[in-house]
Amino acid sequence: SFGLDKRIIENIEKARSAYEMIRDIDSLLLTNIKASLSPELHFSVQNIIQNMGSLSVKELSDTVYYSQRHLNRIFSRCIGMNAKTFSRLVRINSAIHLLQNPQNSITNACNLSGYYDLPHCIHDFKSVCGISPQEYRREMSDFYSEIAKF
Repeated sequence: SFGLDKRIIENIEKARSAYEMIRDIDSLLLTNIKASLSPELHFSVQNIIQNMGSLSVKELSDTVYYSQRHLNRIFSRCIGMNAKTFSRLVRINSAIHLLQNPQNSITNACNLSGYYDLPHCIHDFKSVCGISPQEYRREMSDFYSEIAKF
């Protein structure tokens, strides 16, 4: 909607850093999504976020008493992706936040994000972000170093 577009632009203009911009727009979009969700879908989204994307679609569908197929249909219609893809993005988002702390190793960030092995995390990360967690960390470090020069 036009109002949402305007608020996104305002957030971009007032942000003092890339991290702040992403955080604020992420919050704005989640708030906008929540306003249009049915109670079951809202509960499912919250459950996925609270469990950092580690719930299976079966576990999720059991909590809202919908079939997996119906739940995925609702996710696709309202959010634009199925529940598994949304969960995957939540896990990757969690890994990204953890990778921003240089004290976290890549292995630790993947484990804390709910991945049981590093190769699976790297594969998911690359498919969503287009680069590996190591490349992400290196490029973000370079990005912040360039900003610090100003």
